[in-house]
Amino acid sequence: KRPVYFVQGNVLLHLSLACSHRLEQEILKQFPTEKLEFYRVGKRGKIYSKYANMKFTFKSAVSGHIASSKTKSKETETRHEKNFEPEDNAESCIRCLKYDNLSVAEFDQCWKACARYRLTQIKKLASTKSIMETCPFYKAPSGYRLIDIDYKICFDDSDGLILNWKKYFDVLVKVLSSSGNDKDKKIKGMVEKVRDASDLPENGKNAAIFWALHGYFVPTKLIVVKKDGKKINTGYTIKDSQESFIFMGKSQQNVKDHILHIKSMKTSIQPFICCVGEDILNIGGYKNVLQDNVSAGEDDEGLVDNMPRRQLLADSEMGYKNHRHPSPVDDNIQNLNLTKSKKNQEMPTIHFDC
Repeated sequence: KRPVYFVQGNVLLHLSLACSHRLEQEILKQFPTEKLEFYRVGKRGKIYSKYANMKFTFKSAVSGHIASSKTKSKETETRHEKNFEPEDNAESCIRCLKYDNLSVAEFDQCWKACARYRLTQIKKLASTKSIMETCPFYKAPSGYRLIDIDYKICFDDSDGLILNWKKYFDVLVKVLSSSGNDKDKKIKGMVEKVRDASDLPENGKNAAIFWALHGYFVPTKLIVVKKDGKKINTGYTIKDSQESFIFMGKSQQNVKDHILHIKSMKTSIQPFICCVGEDILNIGGYKNVLQDNVSAGEDDEGLVDNMPRRQLLADSEMGYKNHRHPSPVDDNIQNLNLTKSKKNQEMPTIHFDC
């Protein structure tokens, strides 16, 4: 049993048996008909109940006039909750883009001048197809530059993935090649090749890591597919997730056939990167697929430099609610954050902050 204390004057005294007996006698003198067990039993005695009621009444009376010492930390606003204030002259800028004969510099300046208006529209659209119809300039040969401009405005000039990729790459290889982090044997073997080989092409190594992340962020949701005219629920596999992010084809024709197959299913095409080569480690070339538009970007760009471009239009809240199931990596690619696990201070764990 816990010791009982009482206050006498300003001194906290232990309630010994002698003190307890004395208090009992005092109570009986004042209230001869009282039963002492009502005062001695915790949580049921009259004194305890009176104290608890007074404490609750006092707290209720003054709590509204006293600022709480514990203030809830304001949650960080995610990019999906971010609101853009449309520019006042946005409509006139759009008319200039459509009808005026502008130089490249003038066009870019005009494009930036109505960017927040455009991003507000994109946020309301239900599919990438709708985005491409609303912003047809994205499909132009120089559309990749316009997506880059909007991406930087949307994410506050964020280039964290590109600027810190070398550091992230080394840690990702370490995490993905460690025991138990990737249960797919093929993926694990591929990561070990990336770790051990020094002569692999840059794009091949980077594509392999993005490919391997789908084995780390294992898909768990079910998707609805049509089979023989019926809708059935089926599991979304690692391969499905990988191919919705990066499709690997043996030839250009193989890639075209894949895109035609997706279109034949009457499914809105989620933005993804298609690569051509013998395998993911030896890419001969790659292109972006945005709806039915295929663009290559600049020749001197790497695959990692291209990621932000597809991410703007592959955003789970700003583009493809009605698409094929988005991959877990798609949902988590922005603002890569690598932190150390509490269980193992040497081995970081992967978190993608959205």
